[in-house]
Amino acid sequence: MNYLVLTRIARRRNLFRYEIGAPRTWAGTRGLKQRGDGLFDPTVGRPLKYVHWAGLQIGPGQPYWRTWKHYRFLHPGAPRELSLPVKATKRTPWGLILLRHLVNGTQFKIAATLVERLERRTPNVREIAEWHYLTAFCLHNSHSRLQEALRRYDLALKYGFHEFCVRYNRGALHAQMGKFEDARADLLRATLLRPDHAGARQILQQLP
Repeated sequence: MNYLVLTRIARRRNLFRYEIGAPRTWAGTRGLKQRGDGLFDPTVGRPLKYVHWAGLQIGPGQPYWRTWKHYRFLHPGAPRELSLPVKATKRTPWGLILLRHLVNGTQFKIAATLVERLERRTPNVREIAEWHYLTAFCLHNSHSRLQEALRRYDLALKYGFHEFCVRYNRGALHAQMGKFEDARADLLRATLLRPDHAGARQILQQLP
């Protein structure tokens, strides 16, 4: 979006004003230090008010991933576990590649509106577990068509996606929709699969 504004709109106004002595704010900057859930710039001795990942891939192993993940999934109703493949094979349908890209960029609402169109263009994705999981994740995270999100989580499990990821997020969605017994069943299974996962235990304990 920033690129389009800078290259296509001649008359524009930048509301940001750089403050002398302010910390650096780009995630591609080396040397920022993790402090709690935030970042600290030792060159000026100040914490960052915000940080952006413009031009960088967001995912495990990328700069300051822990900070991004913490704030991206901070909302109590948001899914807490995102499992994405690192590489695509030559046989990966382009529709799935595009969906991965949108999810990796947290463009969940955009992805949710494109899913059915992408399925018509690349129908072979309908038997891929990851496709259904990412579709469910987008619908869930954009708070749209939640019943369809549940159906997609079911299909992801049917086609063999990582059981913990499905159980955990589907359990969180059941809880969000007030289906507490279904939530309890999924989350109990999730805690059996990952006893060390604090998020699953926390949501389970909060169920009425």
